[in-house]
Amino acid sequence: MYNISDNTRSLAAELAEKIISGDQPGTWLPYLQPADAGGGFVTDPDRLFAASPQALAGKIGIWVADTVEGQPCYVRDSAKVADWRLWSNRHLIPATDTRKRIVLLGESVARGYFYDPFYCPAMELQQQLNTALPQAEVIDLAKSGMVLEELEVMFRSCMQLQPAAVVIFAGNNWTYALKEIAYGAAHIEEMTQALLQHDYNAARHFLENQLQDVIAAFMKRIAATAEQYKVPIIFVIPEFNLADWKSTDKETTASRLAEDLTNRFLETAAAARQMKAAGNWTALQPLAAALIQLDGVNPLGYELMAACMLAGNQPADARKYLEQARDTVVFNRVENHSPRCLTVTRKAILRAAAAYRFTVVDLPEVFKALSPNGIPGREFFLDYCHLTDTGIKAAMQATAAALAPLLGATTGVTAADNTAAPDPEHRALAYLFAASLNARFGQPEDILLHHCRKGVAISDAAAKFISLYASLSNRRLSTPLCKSYEQITLEKMAEQYNKGTGLLHGVARKQMDHVLVDCMVNALKEKGMDLSEQVSRLRAKEHSVRQGSVNLLDSFYNLFNSYVLTGEQDTHYTASRPQSSFILMADNTAPVQVKITFRVKNKPHGTVRLWVNGSMVMEAAATENWQTHMPEVPATVLKNGLNDLQLEWPAVVPAGDSVFSETPLRPFASMQALRHSLRLYPVFGEIHTFTVSA
Repeated sequence: MYNISDNTRSLAAELAEKIISGDQPGTWLPYLQPADAGGGFVTDPDRLFAASPQALAGKIGIWVADTVEGQPCYVRDSAKVADWRLWSNRHLIPATDTRKRIVLLGESVARGYFYDPFYCPAMELQQQLNTALPQAEVIDLAKSGMVLEELEVMFRSCMQLQPAAVVIFAGNNWTYALKEIAYGAAHIEEMTQALLQHDYNAARHFLENQLQDVIAAFMKRIAATAEQYKVPIIFVIPEFNLADWKSTDKETTASRLAEDLTNRFLETAAAARQMKAAGNWTALQPLAAALIQLDGVNPLGYELMAACMLAGNQPADARKYLEQARDTVVFNRVENHSPRCLTVTRKAILRAAAAYRFTVVDLPEVFKALSPNGIPGREFFLDYCHLTDTGIKAAMQATAAALAPLLGATTGVTAADNTAAPDPEHRALAYLFAASLNARFGQPEDILLHHCRKGVAISDAAAKFISLYASLSNRRLSTPLCKSYEQITLEKMAEQYNKGTGLLHGVARKQMDHVLVDCMVNALKEKGMDLSEQVSRLRAKEHSVRQGSVNLLDSFYNLFNSYVLTGEQDTHYTASRPQSSFILMADNTAPVQVKITFRVKNKPHGTVRLWVNGSMVMEAAATENWQTHMPEVPATVLKNGLNDLQLEWPAVVPAGDSVFSETPLRPFASMQALRHSLRLYPVFGEIHTFTVSA
């Protein structure tokens, strides 16, 4: 019989009340977090990931021990076929080999994401080593999405292959370990107090310290395993696309700050963007500094300061600010931020390498030396961290040079620039898939166009894919049900994009990807193939208001809908920025009717305005009660094709000091419960209905 504590009974009773009263499911989550039998929580990095030798025996990732033609080996487990796409395409690995085995472990960057299975770092490393170490064999055990826990399990289990060395190319996904820690009560209270005081820098430093401890404990354990098996380790530290990857609109959304500081941040940000657009770097610099001072976990100020430094020909200082902008994600202000290797991660690896005598290939230094101004960008990167074939070659040249002496090479490795590269078709598609992912993360149009132009220039295969992609992205039908997607998968055109799954959107979150498709179409047009009329006709057929009423809250038309702000999931549209952006497919032959129901909470003042293509079509006093308006948009305001709609909200009114949905009356039961109660962003307004009809 279970002994249920009074605390558990109390929590269960509160949960029951919330369910019965009809509260939204999101409010239940803090009550659904696990606790240990003693009612407390443990913070012990050494206990975070546990895998017994018995549990690992006969298993290496998706491969399991077997015998084929009388020889012991590891073959892919048919029970894990759904995961095969995340790993090397190799079906069988002999249990032993006379060659020196080099095991490569790592994440998607080590998989050669966008090129794999046709080209990857393991293939490049093998080719780089062929001259100096012809007796060496590289075994590719990298996995897309591998997290720290899996990496440790793989390191232990790969010892069954008797490696001569292990290369670990990882660090981008390690921040996810912060979600796996069972934090102690003192740590939860420390975080709670920091957030109640809007001291986001303190919360960030707390998380960085926790991550540092987790990595240190991980390094200690794998060092012990390496010592036990007498296997040298080479750590390859990933680099980030500092020059070209920009923080998204959601990542630069203003936090809920104390008193009226949120409005001050927004006013300063607006002024700063104006100065940047005007190229007035002298005026921009103090504004950027003010943004950093107001909110140190928002990347906007750091990126603007970096722009000032670059304009002033100070690339070293610009790099420091870009690194600081990159590192703000440890606070995890939004779900699904792009993975990256943080400064705290890199330093933890370097410290461990010095302590345990690991060999390190520090790609930040490698790419810094190869970049004209010391800030690597699109030459080496396809997105935030995944490498171009040029980047893969540079990374593996450095790795081979570090590895060869450890395995007794009598001659050094000479950098081989003429090693085999992906064929033109796969290189072209890699750039288009990169453009797709960049678009999903809201990257600027110029980088999308760059990738599209590269793909179109490399191979005619790009034109066929673009034609199919333009079709599937503009259809309201779910992507897997589109004939164009079926053709892409049947012809295996997207094998190197997670077997085609990279083209899918979340359930009920499909987007038109209109900026991306327009970039693809423009890149093709420059080469003499014009799909613009075809795309326009399809958009009109699928999305035009002339075909029926359009719900602008659908993911196709809501431009702030690519992924969700942390803790801000609601049953209606919640505006966390002063402007809400939408698109509408229409023409200028007749007016259209808008119906919008909205409210502005927390003692509102000012007005709500609706703009269509820069013309104001509605102005209404902000009220706390839901109000419905039905403005008509004149035909003269509309244009043929996609129309821009902007809903402008009044300045936010401070709603108390708490960043929690409810002021905590007792300590949170877990860090997950704390997180689910967070409301980091101010609410400017809420929309219940937003439709347009002819």
